[in-house]
Amino acid sequence: MLPYADLLTLLVALFIVLFAMSKIDTKKYDQISQVFREEFTGGKGILEQNQSPVDKPLESNN
Repeated sequence: MLPYADLLTLLVALFIVLFAMSKIDTKKYDQISQVFREEFTGGKGILEQNQSPVDKPLESNN
């Protein structure tokens, strides 16, 4: 009987072979990669925005 790790290795190898045989749409791939590139390298993060995530400061009851 095969150990669990061997079965998982064979399963991963199967998906790698299936992926290698598949046809990749280069137009869609370029669009997706452009979106990821813009999101990870540009744009404003939540800490860089001028607006506060809180509408008004909380008042203390002291």
